[in-house]
Amino acid sequence: MVDWSIARQVARFAAGADDPGAGALDLRAQCVEMEGHVAGYTELSLGAPVPQPEVVTRADWTAINLDALSHLLDPVAERLDARLAFAGPLAGALRAGAAATLAAEGGLGEDE
Repeated sequence: MVDWSIARQVARFAAGADDPGAGALDLRAQCVEMEGHVAGYTELSLGAPVPQPEVVTRADWTAINLDALSHLLDPVAERLDARLAFAGPLAGALRAGAAATLAAEGGLGEDE
């Protein structure tokens, strides 16, 4: 019922342009510096080496989150779709409205 293609379009629009300066950050050095701070704050020790940092654009971030969100929302949308079957002649319009609303909410929610 959720039109994920619309959700992706909304998310790409809401994400805007990627920050070209993000690639200039020395993420590895920052991660190494933060390891001690995080371990000290959480009082946890590392069980394995920290993975290499990875730069993710806003567009990549929204796509990854929409994939995860689809696994959560699709079962709920299926139940909603089944309930709308009892709406009689309004079922089609209600389904279209619900699909668009869920797509917009999913797409806009991923840019927060």
